[in-house]
Amino acid sequence: MKKFIGLIFMILTCCYNTCFAEIIQANEIKVIEENLASIDPDALVIFDVDEVLIMPKDQILQSPHREYINQLNTSLFTEEKESELLWSIIFAQRSSIPVDTQMINMINTLQSKGIKVLALTQAMTGKFGNITSMRNWRNDELISHGYDFQKSWKGVQNKILNGLEKSTNRLASEVSSLPMFFKGIIFTEIDKGEALEAFLSHYKLKFKKIIFIDDKKKNLESVEKTLSKLNIAFVGIEYTDAVTHIEPLNKKRAELQFHVLGKQRKWIPDSEADALLAEMNN
Repeated sequence: MKKFIGLIFMILTCCYNTCFAEIIQANEIKVIEENLASIDPDALVIFDVDEVLIMPKDQILQSPHREYINQLNTSLFTEEKESELLWSIIFAQRSSIPVDTQMINMINTLQSKGIKVLALTQAMTGKFGNITSMRNWRNDELISHGYDFQKSWKGVQNKILNGLEKSTNRLASEVSSLPMFFKGIIFTEIDKGEALEAFLSHYKLKFKKIIFIDDKKKNLESVEKTLSKLNIAFVGIEYTDAVTHIEPLNKKRAELQFHVLGKQRKWIPDSEADALLAEMNN
């Protein structure tokens, strides 16, 4: 009888561990704050970067307009090397802004309490056009806004996540895009859940609960699947504040910006493009 009761208890415990997972939607930071209010040091909090922490200041570069960006890119820059060079100019010269400045204080508060905070982004790591290191460029951009993820990982060595570079997905097999952990940030061009699992495994990290904030549901589902396998409780927050108040795209401005980029090898911000358009119309 005791063996039977023990078996039932074990089954129920396993069921709880594997089943405690949820994904919720949020278009304001208050929902994130509520979910982090009672978090303890046995938990890990993960943030996506683009459209969660920071976003491009110029309208055409914001994610809701990606389809039109691709149209402009395809029609104006037919060669792959040319396109890569010009996009590296955009990355180097464009400005970014925080999605919500309260997020900076939230992360600093978590870190001050000893709670581990991590960034997980789909991005390249090595050379790209004129940029010698995309990982350094991304980390510098985050730090310029007050996000310093290395605070949570002092003494933890940077590491290429071996094995993932053999993935057949997109750029993961290229040297410039090797998945890696770098200064508190996981960079990957492949499945985010897969990259997170490799990170946890390499550093032998165990957490009772992981909260992940991302603007794309597919990334949350990927991490949910991984953590279910690892018996780690999971809360995913689909955070869409960055796309909630987007205005209709000014296509004339966007076309001018890409035209100047192709001809002059420089990126002009919205304000400068608007001034040029006004001058042309006078």
